[in-house]
Amino acid sequence: MKRWIIPPVDKQQAQQTAQEFGMDAFGALLLLSRGITEETQIEEFLSEDIILQNPYALPDMEQAAQRVCQALEVGETIGIFGDYDADGITSTALLTDCLRKAGAHVVYRLPDREAGYGISRAAADAFKAAGVSLIITVDNGIAAVEEAAYIQSLEMDLVITDHHLPGETLPQAIAVVDPHRADSLTAFSDYAGVGVAFMLACAVTDTPPEELLYVYGDLAALGTIADVVPLLGDNRSIVRGGLQMLRQTQRPGVAALLAAAGLQAAQISAHSVAFGLAPRINAAGRMEDPVLALELLLCDDLATAEQKAAELCECNDRRKALETEILQQARQQILSDDRLYYAPVLTVCGEGWHHGVLGIVAARLVQQFGRPALVCARDGDQITGSARSYKGVSIYEILKTASAHLTRFGGHEAAAGCSMTAQAYPAAVEAMQDAVLQLYGVLPLQELMLSCKLNPRGMSVGTVYAAQYLEPCGCMNEPPVYGLFRMKITNITPVGNGKHLRLSLFRDGVGVTAMLFSTTPDTFAYRVGDVADFAVTLGVNHYNGTESLSVIVRDIHPCTVDYERLQADVGAYLNYRALDILPQMEPVTREEIAAVYRAVKARQRVYGDPDVLCARFGTGNYLKLRLILDVLAELELIRLTDRQGVTVEYIPNAARRELMDSHILQAINGKEVQG
Repeated sequence: MKRWIIPPVDKQQAQQTAQEFGMDAFGALLLLSRGITEETQIEEFLSEDIILQNPYALPDMEQAAQRVCQALEVGETIGIFGDYDADGITSTALLTDCLRKAGAHVVYRLPDREAGYGISRAAADAFKAAGVSLIITVDNGIAAVEEAAYIQSLEMDLVITDHHLPGETLPQAIAVVDPHRADSLTAFSDYAGVGVAFMLACAVTDTPPEELLYVYGDLAALGTIADVVPLLGDNRSIVRGGLQMLRQTQRPGVAALLAAAGLQAAQISAHSVAFGLAPRINAAGRMEDPVLALELLLCDDLATAEQKAAELCECNDRRKALETEILQQARQQILSDDRLYYAPVLTVCGEGWHHGVLGIVAARLVQQFGRPALVCARDGDQITGSARSYKGVSIYEILKTASAHLTRFGGHEAAAGCSMTAQAYPAAVEAMQDAVLQLYGVLPLQELMLSCKLNPRGMSVGTVYAAQYLEPCGCMNEPPVYGLFRMKITNITPVGNGKHLRLSLFRDGVGVTAMLFSTTPDTFAYRVGDVADFAVTLGVNHYNGTESLSVIVRDIHPCTVDYERLQADVGAYLNYRALDILPQMEPVTREEIAAVYRAVKARQRVYGDPDVLCARFGTGNYLKLRLILDVLAELELIRLTDRQGVTVEYIPNAARRELMDSHILQAINGKEVQG
């Protein structure tokens, strides 16, 4: 269940913007809906020119470039330490290739997931043994305070390039290049790790970023898209230029990866890179050794590259199979345990679960259950976890609040990791649930940003093409989602062997056909004749030389729901079921219980999320409705199933029961029934 956000847009201003910039009026409206309203903002956003800031705007860039250039001049051995994800791998590949072409002797190392993120003492020892005198970190290092001191004790110099948030103390190094430093004056700071590494390459080679992008744009775009950083400002330029390079790449490793993913030049977009290339690169670090992906990107022989690309695809296939298996086990844990199912933070743990897919499974659970999730693997006495959340709920702050029970944790608002002993796990889980109460009281709903409302009469293939001004789309510049409001459902047709639905919608004399995927008739909460609001995305179908509009349903709402009230009610109910916190509410009366029972009897079966249930029962008080349903189910007057949608079924000829036989009612009413 999501709260829809629709930004206000001045249509007259959109018309003026369209005239001023010679663009489609609807495209102008979409720009304004994203807060791109100032003339300079619009010019920059629409410009086809590649515009990047001066690398020396980043803190410590001058010191970093000078030290690397010194190493090049005297022939020092340079060690590059990256990360096991696509951002760290592309960062390492880019800087390794650049420095080798400049004549440097470069050795590289990547961590594996068992060893954990970031440079370690073991890595420093290995570099020392390889004759390295200068270590450069990419996509890590900003938190390596102790490791930096150890590197200094080994008489090696350290240059850090990173994009993660710094702590209170910066590591001791020749240079710490991180745009998020408190003293940073850079105009743009939201680079991926590969963006910072690219800027160092520009400074070292004394090449303008706009020029070097046509050498390394493919790698820079790949890492930037994979790391899900905002596709605005410099990142937008990096990705726009990089996509052009990817469509005509001369890099054997990238060409082999594109072929293995089945991507033709015309199909290359930010979306296809995110879902076609990035998972394959990430699969190496998740399933085997991230060096496999790094060697592919550095490979200069097509035959070898094709072999390594095939290995990556095989890794990715195994990753998907393992992810599916662990996701099923995690879901089973949640669905079979009421306290876990209703908990503010979903926490699951499995013996020997593969560390490489914990984060992906956690993200899937967030999507499916709408709550933050921590997925843990137990190996003997040690537990390692990966957590995911959504906008407005910081999983990092939740872990920080529970940190007394953790041996290690780190991350940011949307994603984090932690470790703990098996003995500490129950207390850590309890502390995380308490942290939600302390930080938020009740969890906010997930949000879905709509670009604007659409009139079905004005929808066409042209609507899709008008949105192309927004490309490349990604984080903070997502593909547009539109609102179709007060649409009457006139037909529901199962398709794809009953796995999907084709919906016929109607309003103001105009019919719209929309697809709703991964929904069966039994799990669809709406019926023919219902009037509802639809959040949709639009596309173009090509068939026999003709184009037609494609409408995909992303979400559905009843037309009248108070989501502020619903958020409070749902949160209070979760706290009651998971944490035994009795809700503060007016007593439940006999008349209210009888009214709900009559409504169930009249409908026989009701299914849906809280917003649908409120609409079906004609109430804005979900908390009281839900508790009444629990009372009726406890008394075996109805059948109630609550697993990803509530199903309420009438039981014919149920035995008569006294209301005060309900322990739930006694608890919430204090032993008495009103009325």
